[in-house]
Amino acid sequence: MSDTHTHREGINVRQLSNSPKISQNYTIIFSSDMITDVSVIISYLDNGDTKQAYSLMGMMGLSISLQLVLAYVQNRKKSKWALIRELFIVLSGLKPAVDAYRIATGYSNEFSTFSPLADMSAGKGIELACESIPGESSEKMKIENDKNSRTNRYPGSLLQVYVYITSPKKTAFHLVSILVSTMTIAFASAMVSYDQDVSVANRKKNPEFYGYVKDTNVERSSTFLVMMLLAAFHNLSRTIGTALLLAVSGSTTFVVMGAELAFYIGFKVLRNDFVLWIPGLEGALMYMVALLVHVLVKVLVDFTGSIHCRGARLMGGSLFTFSTVLGQILPFVALSFYSASTTVENKTNTHKINIALIVQACCWGLSVIAFFCLIDRAKWWTFYGTTTGAQATIQTFRSTDDPAIKTNAIFTNHSSFTESIKDEVIIYMHDNWAEWERTQPAWFTPKFIASVGDEFIPGRALQQLNEAAAGGAREKLQPTTLSSMKEVVLTLTTVDTVTDVYMIYLYKVNGFHSNANTMIAMIATNQCIQLIFLLLVVYKKKGWNTKLKEVLITLLFLRPFVDAWRVNQKRNDAETTVDSRIESVYNKNIELVTESIPGCVLQCYVLLLNPSLGSSR
Repeated sequence: MSDTHTHREGINVRQLSNSPKISQNYTIIFSSDMITDVSVIISYLDNGDTKQAYSLMGMMGLSISLQLVLAYVQNRKKSKWALIRELFIVLSGLKPAVDAYRIATGYSNEFSTFSPLADMSAGKGIELACESIPGESSEKMKIENDKNSRTNRYPGSLLQVYVYITSPKKTAFHLVSILVSTMTIAFASAMVSYDQDVSVANRKKNPEFYGYVKDTNVERSSTFLVMMLLAAFHNLSRTIGTALLLAVSGSTTFVVMGAELAFYIGFKVLRNDFVLWIPGLEGALMYMVALLVHVLVKVLVDFTGSIHCRGARLMGGSLFTFSTVLGQILPFVALSFYSASTTVENKTNTHKINIALIVQACCWGLSVIAFFCLIDRAKWWTFYGTTTGAQATIQTFRSTDDPAIKTNAIFTNHSSFTESIKDEVIIYMHDNWAEWERTQPAWFTPKFIASVGDEFIPGRALQQLNEAAAGGAREKLQPTTLSSMKEVVLTLTTVDTVTDVYMIYLYKVNGFHSNANTMIAMIATNQCIQLIFLLLVVYKKKGWNTKLKEVLITLLFLRPFVDAWRVNQKRNDAETTVDSRIESVYNKNIELVTESIPGCVLQCYVLLLNPSLGSSR
């Protein structure tokens, strides 16, 4: 490795100015954000503002749920105890500290799906998009004037409450919480982009994109601080604009944000750039994950201007720049609607808002100029480039002679990215495979070989790999589909059952006895049909001890966990009429038809007729 690479690897955001305490500060900052969120929830509950409290709890719950899914994907190849440990780390709120420790110590594990840096970046992205950004905006938009007749129309969330600035009653505590959230968002956005860029591994794998941050300590420190300012000013601009729109009309806000998202998704689809780079995703899951990630990326760019998202495999340079500039224009458009509206109550002085927005836009513009002055000019094109993810992958493959970079470009991206040059790749792999087997370069690992499809391996080498493997078939990376993640889906069913039980309790205490009894009947119907199916079909050849055990598993709501375990372990029994996979499919379909779908319809129906259910003390 060159001296330049060594120097770059030795410095990251947690080592600015040679300070070993940056990682601790990183953990403290995110912990303080969590503490202020919890404090705000308690404050809302104490003041009777349960709608706002439930909104913030919902945001935190969504963030944790997606991080649990990420933790499962990251650690699914590890032992069950290692997986449970990682899930507990997420639930306990220790993930930021663990991420910081692992990155600082250079932790790696061959059974992990992503690198620690990529895992941290994805986790922070989820937290920003699902919790920090909407939570901050919810605090900004919090209304404490109970006399406002429209307060009860909208539950407390980003798109459903009024702007805090229109309230005649404002507290310093909420302003402090907003400031903490804004700085947390800015720090997180800058940290993720910075760490991704200074990573020596990233710079080696994709030198055309990474490396805009220069190498001296002063340049790196200055660049990071400017990146924080960019994120902070951009976040304030976008949230104020969204808040002003919400003060005028919730429907207008939905239309504007929906139109932006539709344009973004449509742009990706028309350019054949919708599918993500993640290798192995196939079927419906490929499109579901792509939609989820694109929405998260759109939120991150809109509300933080995350520089890393300009990559061709995410948003793309030209679309990124367009979105960030649009984020500076939106507040002025929203202010014009706000000024012209005759329905907004407790309207703030629009002249002062306009001056504040102009000052903020100027500060953002100066930060942009400072940023481009500090970074490597050779990377400016990445902010206006029109290259798609597939095009970038092919360019990387063809622009280098380094086999590590070539193979990384092909086999760490989705197969659709390089389908057009598949024959070219096959020829390259066949021509060089024997040399790699002889020299055994550092990147030519069993994990890499498992990621290579059979068609890319010469026939003789493929035959040797199969003969050397147990069972006569070499280990290969299997595609990930919805069916391969059935254990996750089944486990989430337990969460659904818990929420159903809570809704029954909520209906009972609020006097909705008929609705509560209907949900009880749905759950009972589901269990009765499952018991009939299990006793008379699946386990009809089994003894009564086995049948009694299966009855208890069903009655104790443990069926999803047991099904997930049996499918994961590929447990089959000659005395059962169907295998564990078919059994789990039938159980899931029974639950969907008798409980999940009708239960969801019932809950939506009750909520529409009683929008204040659960939001009053």
